[in-house]
Amino acid sequence: MKELLVPISAAAAGSPTGRPRLSAPERVRSVVQAAGSVTLVTGTHRAHLEGLHAVAPDGGLLLALPEDSTIAAEAAQEGGLPAHVELTDVAPVAVKDRVRARVLLAGWLETEDVLDDAPQWRLTPVEVTLEEEGRRVELDGEDYAAASPDPLCCLEAELVSHLDSAHGAELDALLHACPPALDGGRRTRPLRLDRHGLTLRVERLAGSCDVRVPFPRPVRDVEEAGAALRALTAAALAARLDRPDA
Repeated sequence: MKELLVPISAAAAGSPTGRPRLSAPERVRSVVQAAGSVTLVTGTHRAHLEGLHAVAPDGGLLLALPEDSTIAAEAAQEGGLPAHVELTDVAPVAVKDRVRARVLLAGWLETEDVLDDAPQWRLTPVEVTLEEEGRRVELDGEDYAAASPDPLCCLEAELVSHLDSAHGAELDALLHACPPALDGGRRTRPLRLDRHGLTLRVERLAGSCDVRVPFPRPVRDVEEAGAALRALTAAALAARLDRPDA
């Protein structure tokens, strides 16, 4: 889906040029860091693991496979297995085309250490694939390992859900600061939030589009994100009052 970039004029002083967004490696690291579940795939088996993974500082996945796991038994017998992990990033609010990204991490599954007498398994990615907005990006493991996740990623679902349930008027004000072509017959929902800005999903009878509203500068934590959103909303309200058709 095409994404429009719409800076809010009164808040744009000092704002970055171009389309501020996470790099592909940062986006993948953010999806991995925030994931609540993963699908582990080997040449012979496939297992859905919910709440059973952690992420090492270098982006390696630490997997606590169930004791009766066929994959664990096979990997233990073979001394490790080639495997990949699949992750799906889904918008936290119910919108059409809710899948925001798909990630695949391929590497070698091997024993990391033992926790409470149970082996812990590690997958170190050597090949990484990101599918997002109709594009497919191939990354190597070094670029992935060197990147950092977005500072908001683990709280993003909660923040976006809160914006959707409690700040509809503010989201509407942001949209009114967009080009007049976006006005009328629409529903505005928050779709994505990261350190560079907020993405809105504009749902209309004629079709939907995504609108990117960048922050004046990247934020470092939730407090700065809240302050940036309040500044954008105030600027949008001021811009709306200045418009002759407001």
